[in-house]
Amino acid sequence: MIRVQLSDNQRKQRENFHRQAPSKDSEKALMVLLNAEGKSAPQIAKMLKHHPHTVRDWIKRSMVYGTKGFNRKFSPARPKEKK
Repeated sequence: MIRVQLSDNQRKQRENFHRQAPSKDSEKALMVLLNAEGKSAPQIAKMLKHHPHTVRDWIKRSMVYGTKGFNRKFSPARPKEKK
């Protein structure tokens, strides 16, 4: 089970990101904050109506990259066809 330990500074960064980001990105920060409060990935997934794997993925990204991990540099969809 993943359990995030956030310093005061890290918690403030994610809370600020949660307040200021668009709703889709804001939800990612909320996942991390809820996990830091002791909620498990399945509990968070049920609350936010996501798959537990998705919750774990965003928690892991946050642990590695901080709030920069919430931004995708690619589209998860199929790549465009070459002409």
